[in-house]
Amino acid sequence: MSIKTVKALIVLESGNGARLVSKYYSNETTFVNKQRQETFEAKLFSKTKAQPLAEIVILDDYAAVYKSSGDLTFYAIGHKDENELLLLQVLNVFRESMDILLRNQVEKKTMLENLDYVLLTMDELVDNGIILEWDVDEIVKRVSLKTAIESETPISEQTISQAFEGVKEQLIKSFIS
Repeated sequence: MSIKTVKALIVLESGNGARLVSKYYSNETTFVNKQRQETFEAKLFSKTKAQPLAEIVILDDYAAVYKSSGDLTFYAIGHKDENELLLLQVLNVFRESMDILLRNQVEKKTMLENLDYVLLTMDELVDNGIILEWDVDEIVKRVSLKTAIESETPISEQTISQAFEGVKEQLIKSFIS
């Protein structure tokens, strides 16, 4: 039995293919350093731009599932023998989580302003290439909680769920102490 893995999650600008954010979970020679990653991303962007209606491409030894949304293109990369439906599900969970966390404003500017959400979502979804979570609501809950705790967002700027989670955490701490 083999563990299903993701090699990378990547978000590129749709216009020029510039990297917005990426996480590589493999130290294979293709991804071993930033220069090789950028070369792979350029080839990937070139191939997917030439096939805008497709949702999957095979590039070298990798399968890439992708979706464009406004000024961004989202990619989930796996080995060419990996199940494409699995990669598509990872991509959909990532994209849906971003929709919720960024309040349907998934575009370059908003993602850069909320990079902590993007990176935490990637971390909650995939760890070291292994898929951790499929439930969008669970990922959103964890990311919201972590960012509220880390940033100590004023209560007036929190969403209702963030405020509720903060109050819940305070109550738990007071009972434990």
